[in-house]
Amino acid sequence: MATIEYVDQTIRDGQQSLWGMHMRPGHVLPVAGAIDRAGYRCVDFVGGTIFEVLIRHHLEDPWRGLDAVVAALPHCTIRAGRRTNGVGGMGLMPDVILELWIRTLANHGVRSMWLMDCLHDIDAMTRTATIIDSCGVECAPQINFSLSPFHTDEYYVGVIDALVGAPGVTSVILGDETGALGVERGLTWIPLMISRAGDFPVELHFHNTTGQGTINYEIGVRAGASILHTCVASLANGPSLPSTEVSVDNMRRLGHDIAIDESELDAVCDHFAAIADMEGYAVGVPAEYRLSVVQSQIPGGMMGTLRDQLAQARMSDRLDEALEEAIRVRAEFGYPITCAPNGVWPRPTRS
Repeated sequence: MATIEYVDQTIRDGQQSLWGMHMRPGHVLPVAGAIDRAGYRCVDFVGGTIFEVLIRHHLEDPWRGLDAVVAALPHCTIRAGRRTNGVGGMGLMPDVILELWIRTLANHGVRSMWLMDCLHDIDAMTRTATIIDSCGVECAPQINFSLSPFHTDEYYVGVIDALVGAPGVTSVILGDETGALGVERGLTWIPLMISRAGDFPVELHFHNTTGQGTINYEIGVRAGASILHTCVASLANGPSLPSTEVSVDNMRRLGHDIAIDESELDAVCDHFAAIADMEGYAVGVPAEYRLSVVQSQIPGGMMGTLRDQLAQARMSDRLDEALEEAIRVRAEFGYPITCAPNGVWPRPTRS
């Protein structure tokens, strides 16, 4: 049996999916001790979007916030997200700015970075991984799953073979931001990717937008993966990722050892539930399987934002129309992979 490690996504992708990146460092600090004691493999926390939101919407200095959280988590490896062609917003940036951004994050205590390129541009990913490695920072490039005539198993074999041979890569992430990976394809695709990774650690980052992420984690662990991305229950599920609490229970029932102290989870979960209630933010609710979500392949963070923007425009009843339009446009554009955008959206509210 394996020892299952966890990457905590509560204060990054969980809050991105449910709160639109409006979590502030001051929200984290009261439970930093519990997070630090839990024993996560690493804690994902920062990216370009959170910097934008803190500056534009909350008038806070994000670097001071990063320093405060890093100092409050002395036993944690802090992870940051990185696109290969930009820092914030939707525009492209020169490589020299991207390198400056990476080196500055490293100087502020970030010790792990995940790397994303929706086109799987291997040259760009390799170049960025080399910069990350030169800073003494772990690099985990992500392979983004998509359902389309183009994104075949043969395509993905080429991507993972190139990434595991790239300099500076320390692990590979299998990502399903949209929740489109069904169990039938998961039974073949996940083991294929793990087998091609060889000795490289494989991390699983599946959103639970259609309720399939939890069972695909079981498929992945049975195939040899031992690193799972989860959130505490109050910021899990819906467009977010599976909950740490359920995942830990599932893995134990399968006979695996667990590398975190789950006794610390309740305090963190209750704290963020209270923040959500105070601020009017959403909490995670398990999602029913919807084929329209699978077909539109809108990622978790973007789905949360779409629902919130429709609610603000008093058009929540038009979600199905928006999904149908997304399905049509995605096909017309050649089935691009989408991940949550690095833009800034309005303060989220309950719908």
